[in-house]
Amino acid sequence: MNSDEFLNLNSEEILDEARYGKPLIIVEGEYDYIYEYLCDDITPNHYAITPIEDLIGKKGNLALENELLAIEKYAQEEELEYIPHILGIVDRDYREYENRLTRSNILFILEFYSIESYFVNREILYKSLAFSIRSKRLMDDSFVDDFYISIVSKLTNNLYLDSIEKLKRHLEMDEVIEKYLLEKSFKTLLKVTKGKDLLTRFLVEIQTILSKQSLYKLCKEEKVTVCSKHTQESHEKFCLYITTKYDIHQLKKYVFEQVDIPSLTPIKERLQQLK
Repeated sequence: MNSDEFLNLNSEEILDEARYGKPLIIVEGEYDYIYEYLCDDITPNHYAITPIEDLIGKKGNLALENELLAIEKYAQEEELEYIPHILGIVDRDYREYENRLTRSNILFILEFYSIESYFVNREILYKSLAFSIRSKRLMDDSFVDDFYISIVSKLTNNLYLDSIEKLKRHLEMDEVIEKYLLEKSFKTLLKVTKGKDLLTRFLVEIQTILSKQSLYKLCKEEKVTVCSKHTQESHEKFCLYITTKYDIHQLKKYVFEQVDIPSLTPIKERLQQLK
């Protein structure tokens, strides 16, 4: 889509583009390329994806939400088919605690704080280690589980109270833990911690595993299935557990391309309902 073509369209024009062109997915704007990866994993080049700002000259989730509601109202009044042709996707943010979970047939509100939150899980850790290690045959669920448990514990301890305080300030309310049953858990972090912050901290932990050659050390200490180079004098240099080091930008790019993870299934299932 060319933003010059679509800027300041009205509800009728946007719906027409969706009904007579490719299925239209409207996003808040930032990181919309993640949805390109998602959509192309379903059917390559089948969906049109555009930030709301490129359609109406306004940005943000409220602009997107209001426009989708206007489109839905127009379509229903005109008795036009619209549900299979258009979908808006917005971050959950603090909506759940603001009583702002808007109902609409064409508005999909994410389950977690934001789209980045969907990439903070064990599957991404496994894929990142497998991507970095010299021999994928040595990948083992047990050491991935150990690393993941350690990371989850660290993130929960470091981020829980700060995230709760930010929620309190946002809502101007002190009793958020009791009112919303926000126990100290990683599940809570996925809901109340900004997705970008949570993902960055998660990737820092992965980066640390890679840069400190943690898997090589486990091999050296025989705490994992040792590699075939283990008995050689050159083991320190040629261990098959030696990992490639990546900066956060490189890791993030790789991670966002991993759209086959289970956490994204609900989003993909909704996308598949579009014609």
